[in-house]
Amino acid sequence: MGIKQIKNKDFLYNEYKIKKKDIKQIAKEQYCAYGSVWYWLNKFEIRRRVKHGEKILKPELISLVKKGLSDSEIASYFDVTKHGVQEKRLNLGIRSGVTYNRKLPKYNLSHFEKGFLIGFLEGEGNIGLHFMKNRSNQLVPEIGFTNTDLDLIKKIQNMVGGTLRKEKRRKEEWSDIYRLRIFGIKNILALLQILEPYLISKKDVAQEVIAFCKSRLETLGTNIGYSINDFEIYKKVKELNKRGEKKCQFMILL
Repeated sequence: MGIKQIKNKDFLYNEYKIKKKDIKQIAKEQYCAYGSVWYWLNKFEIRRRVKHGEKILKPELISLVKKGLSDSEIASYFDVTKHGVQEKRLNLGIRSGVTYNRKLPKYNLSHFEKGFLIGFLEGEGNIGLHFMKNRSNQLVPEIGFTNTDLDLIKKIQNMVGGTLRKEKRRKEEWSDIYRLRIFGIKNILALLQILEPYLISKKDVAQEVIAFCKSRLETLGTNIGYSINDFEIYKKVKELNKRGEKKCQFMILL
């Protein structure tokens, strides 16, 4: 396991050329550095897969896309990288052949549950749109619920799903804090469309995040980057949340 394995030419050839694994995947599985895999591929003169180029022929690419093959499957067919296929496809104006499900999930909430969620979201929840620099500069919408009562947070999780985690205490004498976070454009859009009509203090930010989610939902499968409008929405959400924080601080002082 590890560096000893990648020093074996037969093993490395099988992983990279036969099983079509990329360098990053091999490094992860063998618990070694990306550069080590790269080094031994060159050392053994194992020809690396090209990113893109003449190997991807337009007629064949169109045919494979029409058959519904994913970019990863097409990359294996041409023995190139997935990114190379995406780049070539976009340059040729060919949309992905994979059918993306744009259907929103259903939240079967009673009137009581809707009212409970709205009240909690207004008081101890948040609606945000974050710029994740460590995730290829993605804009990520989020709905969050925070409280010190674990049973209460678990009840909300049973209603709407999401990821629950325990936050670190800022001071030792403070109670444990639990945060439930909901991600995913379709999840966020479906839930906000139910709650937004009844929101008050967070209505504006909810409307902005809904607009963002609808915009991104239309681009699924197209590899279209963020538009100027997407970044404008991000700025608006950030500003609205700052105003909300100032209002809360003012009310506490009163």
